[in-house]
Amino acid sequence: MGQHAYIVRPPDDPGSWIHGEFRGGDPNRRHTFLVNGEMMRNADLRACLLMGVKAPDQLVLAAPNEIFIEDGFGRLPDFGAGPWGGFTLVSENFVEIVELLDPDQHQFIPIDRTYYADGRLVDKKFFIMNIFHKINAVDLDLSNVRKIEKTIIGRNDLPDQTRKYIEILEPFSIFLRKDRIGNLNIWHGTSNDIFKIFFSDKLVREIKKSKLSPLSFTAVNVI
Repeated sequence: MGQHAYIVRPPDDPGSWIHGEFRGGDPNRRHTFLVNGEMMRNADLRACLLMGVKAPDQLVLAAPNEIFIEDGFGRLPDFGAGPWGGFTLVSENFVEIVELLDPDQHQFIPIDRTYYADGRLVDKKFFIMNIFHKINAVDLDLSNVRKIEKTIIGRNDLPDQTRKYIEILEPFSIFLRKDRIGNLNIWHGTSNDIFKIFFSDKLVREIKKSKLSPLSFTAVNVI
């Protein structure tokens, strides 16, 4: 039986997904630091999340420290939208699973307090997930995909840029290279690859075993 990984999306049921109101922190905090030999100037925490860059301690301090959530879930979900949208809000239960599988490999920024919208304190802690492992893992020869190159015309004297990305074709058939993924259990495809979040089969099994709230999973092959 072949190995699998999963493309991960928010659940189809909106009632299993948190859209909270974030407060506190220092959203105007900025910092200049070195990333892969290049200077990232005047960056904020949002830029780190969007670009998949590990946030330095100076920007971790910018994170909101409170989240307010509407009541009515019954049991609070474990996943949701982060302060700037996207799948970046995860529960402490999820973080504990990931840290057992991938110790010290990922960045989870704590949100100190969780409240219901009416001000009641909730006994459940959430984190902002920053996935900074980006991998070109798709085997282009085996997968049913097409490589696209698109030229973006430069403005204001800026040069033209060529954007490369992968279009998934039907029928759906994706193969990932294990030698590129290594032992990671969470990663993000690069902008030249399939630009989505991936979980390993091992992580998905642990999520289901621990009965965390649902996500949408699409299986892909790993060779």
